[in-house]
Amino acid sequence: MSTVGQAAAPARPPARRPTAWRRFGASYLDMLFSAFLAWVSCHAFQAHDEWFFVFITIYFIQAVFCRGNLKPTLGEATLGVRYLMSTSNQVVADIKVVNPKLKLNAFLMAAGVVEISLALAVLSLWTVLDQAASWGTVLKEPTSFLYYGGFGILLFLCAASLLSGSRNARWAVPIVHAGLLLDHFVSAGKWLEILPGKEVLWPWAGKAAKIEPGLVASALLFFAAWSLVLAVGTGLSRKYLVQ
Repeated sequence: MSTVGQAAAPARPPARRPTAWRRFGASYLDMLFSAFLAWVSCHAFQAHDEWFFVFITIYFIQAVFCRGNLKPTLGEATLGVRYLMSTSNQVVADIKVVNPKLKLNAFLMAAGVVEISLALAVLSLWTVLDQAASWGTVLKEPTSFLYYGGFGILLFLCAASLLSGSRNARWAVPIVHAGLLLDHFVSAGKWLEILPGKEVLWPWAGKAAKIEPGLVASALLFFAAWSLVLAVGTGLSRKYLVQ
């Protein structure tokens, strides 16, 4: 009796490995998330002098825990880096790959990282500033806390749309940034009234420093320029937004 050999299953294309820039971005986000958590924790317990030690501790605890369990860190998960796993779920290979759904170009990946950086920076402002300006009105605590929280969450949503390759990013990101820019344009005078000369304690400085008027103006101009670059770049990268 003759036997008929079964056709060999088609070979799968090799998993795409993360580039050096993606690995660098993941490491940067790991440090950024750790620094943010450390600063908020130290602010809650009034232990600002211990910020750097807490930051290093959180960073290494995350790295050791995730490495030991072959799980992506916060930065790796954000940029779509994961560990390759067998179909049987019994053998795990210590190989990092990129989620095939995330076919992002360099601009979208960099833009997402910048948006997360801005989001965490804005979310940290409530720890050093007790006032904010919105639509020409000066906000005080606790309303200013809600303002910084809402501002940061909107930037996080923009980053999530970009880094997930969502088609909604083509219209959502420009609209959100246009609204924030309009708010800043209307409130620019109030910002220049409440911030210059105010002493704040920055995490990296270790002591209070005054806010210079030029810093406020530069921050507003930077956000306006970045919003324009983001809107144009997202439009030109629309073919990579496929989710």
